[in-house]
Amino acid sequence: MGFREQIDQELAHITLPEDFEERILRRSHKRIRTWTYQAACIVLCLILTGGTVSAGWFVYSKIRVNDHILPESGPLEKKTVNASRTKPDDAGICRDQYDTYQELCAELGIELLYSDLADGNTYMQIQRKTDNRNWNNICISAFIVGDLKDITKVPGSDEYRWERGDEFSSPVDMEIDIVNSDSQLEHGWERDFLGFYEYEETYTSQQGYTVNLVIDCTVSENEYSKVKPDCRAVFVADGIRYVVKGQVRLEKMKEIIDSLHY
Repeated sequence: MGFREQIDQELAHITLPEDFEERILRRSHKRIRTWTYQAACIVLCLILTGGTVSAGWFVYSKIRVNDHILPESGPLEKKTVNASRTKPDDAGICRDQYDTYQELCAELGIELLYSDLADGNTYMQIQRKTDNRNWNNICISAFIVGDLKDITKVPGSDEYRWERGDEFSSPVDMEIDIVNSDSQLEHGWERDFLGFYEYEETYTSQQGYTVNLVIDCTVSENEYSKVKPDCRAVFVADGIRYVVKGQVRLEKMKEIIDSLHY
């Protein structure tokens, strides 16, 4: 994930209290420092202009590939999940790790899409971030490893090394965005794919999901070295957004999306 993309994603998680603007301006006025006032206004504008406002129980949130807005793949909806029991950090964020996908769903108290292609996978790493009020973001590394060989963990880290297969040049990861409050719905939850990504196509999966496909346009497939471009699929299922990503052919990514079920 690029630096700007990470910043945009973190900003997208933020919801603001109703008196946020008043508090910012009041504190800036008390200090009577011009640079403080300007900085507060800049931050306020950056955050407020990032949202998409809706008055209902769901909201469409834009997905951008650089400056290109992707077709809508469905509305995000407010979902009720179990709160994390982990102590929040200084930023108010709870961070949890799970050993299995089943444990994740049990902790959340809801069903999430799963693929039988992940059965028997002992390399999966699952992390959950939440403010226990507005949103949940779940990152699943190595959700599907396919035909990768000689997978080993890098000492002292959570990263893996592997030998490329004929179909998979990397593990396929999955990220899940869940909205939990009306405030987050009103703010929206946008995502950006920045850098060398290009919008490839939109298709309808076997389950009826509208799926946007994005690829890294700087990498060409090389059969000899088994290199494939990074491919990303973005869609919404039952009000929850999924981002599936990995170095696989476009058709293989479609097969993975079509394999997802409850």
